[in-house]
Amino acid sequence: MRIHDGNMVMQDRRGFHNNKSKIVPEAIRSLIRTHINSYPTQISHYKRAIGDPLQPFLHHTLNIATMLRTFKTENMYLPGISTCDWIYRDEFRKTGLKFQSVRSDTCKRCDELYIRLMDCNNQDETNEVIRETENHHVTAESAYKNMANDFQRARNEENFVCLAVDLQQILFSPTLRHSDVFYKRQFGSYNLCIYDARTDDGTMLFWTEIDGGRGADEIISCIQKYVLQNFNLLQNNEERTLVVWSDRCKGQNNNFPMLVEYLTLICKR
Repeated sequence: MRIHDGNMVMQDRRGFHNNKSKIVPEAIRSLIRTHINSYPTQISHYKRAIGDPLQPFLHHTLNIATMLRTFKTENMYLPGISTCDWIYRDEFRKTGLKFQSVRSDTCKRCDELYIRLMDCNNQDETNEVIRETENHHVTAESAYKNMANDFQRARNEENFVCLAVDLQQILFSPTLRHSDVFYKRQFGSYNLCIYDARTDDGTMLFWTEIDGGRGADEIISCIQKYVLQNFNLLQNNEERTLVVWSDRCKGQNNNFPMLVEYLTLICKR
């Protein structure tokens, strides 16, 4: 209750006037939405297990500050554009878009299917690519599930050993950012991680390009050294199962020399 012009007013009329200087014109919001939607998005199958499988992601090199700066540059002559930061962030939040996390290793098949999907000319082609994508995702998720089951089995059974092997992206040194480095050859180092599911420990085997490359011979040497140093030879009537999970890189893991290495380990017991 308040007094207005000598009369008692029972209803609160605050906010019903037309003097609202902070109201954002719908044209500005529409322009912001158009700008946000102009960025290409991609559905990442690495995020399917933890959320919406159709969740669109923006490229990991983007962020809201970069997009806002671009929007201001493209529309610098619009009135009030310099103070539209909160409006842009509010409209971005409403879209539900997210930024994809940085990955140094992506799925080649997923990228191929995504390019085909963007190039479809009719609904039948689109449906066919979507079907292939879903089948690929189901296969990938099945493999991850099997690996998780092997990890759990290794923790429960003493004579079941499950290892996961992966080579990190090449580590270049020195890590400088100026333009001259782009034209110079940097020193490369390699780091192979071997994860033991039973002990939940990861072992890093590190070498440089002076010691060797990153082919099958180097990976075989690392696996052989790790197995011989961390596991005792089997005694009579003793059994042990070894399962090794890795990617299907032909030059490192998925090749005949690696099969011969595993046969050698079996012969050495």
